Amino acid sequence: MTVETKITIIGMGLIGASVGLAATAAGYYVTAYDASPECNQFALTSKAAHAVKGSLAEAVHDAQIVIVCTPPEFVADTIRAALAFTSSDVIITDVTSTKAPLIPIAQAECRFIPGHPMAGSERHGAQNAQCELFKNAIWPLCPATATPLNYLSKLESFITDIGAIPMQLDAAVHDASIAITSHLPHIAAYAMYAMARQADLTSGLPVFELAAGGFHSATRVAASSPAAWTQILTSNRVAVVTTLTSYVEHLDQVRDALSREDDTRLYALLSAGVRNPDHVVRYPTNK
Repeated sequence: MTVETKITIIGMGLIGASVGLAATAAGYYVTAYDASPECNQFALTSKAAHAVKGSLAEAVHDAQIVIVCTPPEFVADTIRAALAFTSSDVIITDVTSTKAPLIPIAQAECRFIPGHPMAGSERHGAQNAQCELFKNAIWPLCPATATPLNYLSKLESFITDIGAIPMQLDAAVHDASIAITSHLPHIAAYAMYAMARQADLTSGLPVFELAAGGFHSATRVAASSPAAWTQILTSNRVAVVTTLTSYVEHLDQVRDALSREDDTRLYALLSAGVRNPDHVVRYPTNK
């Protein structure tokens, strides 16, 4: 990477602005474009970008890597536009949560490499961007079979430069995994908070007065945007339904063990879910 390496970020929300902050800190020249003039101005004042442009075509004009960070419903069209406005040596990537729907674009134009940084926040908007949001975060990439290795290597170098860890994955494997580790926790958090609110309103139970660390940890992501998460979940509909089916089956087993006063079975079910990083769970270290 040299100081002349030029990155364009399309969409300056939480992820886009965080990419911008990390990229400028790493020495890249960053150009930004967002449909919102306010977001463009924030990109400049927060130093998430060196320059902003008034259109996508202007923003990608001399870019070497274009990162599409728009809301999910605009991603595919934005990728196609970025491909149309750039030359054959410009790499395009994205940051959306579900990869399989974008694979046909990657197969048709191998300089588009689908990606998804495993980092974020329940807080949205550029004002919540963090320079170190991606530090030691896994960043899956789902290249097409024909993706040139030098393109993939260049994108991986950028990801490494902003602190993340690139990982090549099949798109279907990515989406099935994310349904469990990201999509299900959000559904569970929304459901849990809705139950608590309902109990507070209709039963008069002092649920929020008695809510401690466990409840707050389990429902933290319920502060996320329902509009954004509707788009995310529907984009991965099949994998999410499969995951929910398994989750409900597990909950049914716990309920049945309690109903039958089968404490041995209950203990076995809980033991199977003990979180033990030394055995099977691999967490990046944020140091």
